[in-house]
Amino acid sequence: MKKLYTSIVLFLIAFCANAQDPFITTWEITANDLSLTVPVLPDSFATGANINDYTIDFGDGTVLTNQSEMTTHIYAAPGIYTVTISGIYERFELSYVSSSGYKLKTIEQWGDNQWTSMYGAFGGATNMTLNATDMPDLSQVTNMSYMFGGCTIFNSPINNWDVSNVLYMEGTFFGAEAF
Repeated sequence: MKKLYTSIVLFLIAFCANAQDPFITTWEITANDLSLTVPVLPDSFATGANINDYTIDFGDGTVLTNQSEMTTHIYAAPGIYTVTISGIYERFELSYVSSSGYKLKTIEQWGDNQWTSMYGAFGGATNMTLNATDMPDLSQVTNMSYMFGGCTIFNSPINNWDVSNVLYMEGTFFGAEAF
């Protein structure tokens, strides 16, 4: 019995040590369009291969595991939903999916994901605000072009972000009128 107890404790310690802080966002789903496409993409330019393997919780009881590309979900009812992404994912490019941009309401937490690109990450998120108190891990990011392009109400401090490896910032705040 003591060995079983010790094994369980060691397992829990190992599990907690590897636990990941997720990327958390909120989205407003309306009766006119109950779908949400979450644009997690591989960054094949940086890695040469798709290494994405993430879990997404859509906030309505639907949880998908082992995802590697964009994921679309249809909600049963309109509302504000908290979407949580954890695991390995390289980039998020909302400008790639224009039908979802206006639905993104907030970024609640960046989590500890190591992003590879922020090109167009939140492009077109006209209603997005940043509530996160943590900072994104941009240590592998060289391109932040159009990251907040068209985010008309975005006006959050990012002065503590480490952008020391970023080479491209063209249009990062293009159309971010409040910033």
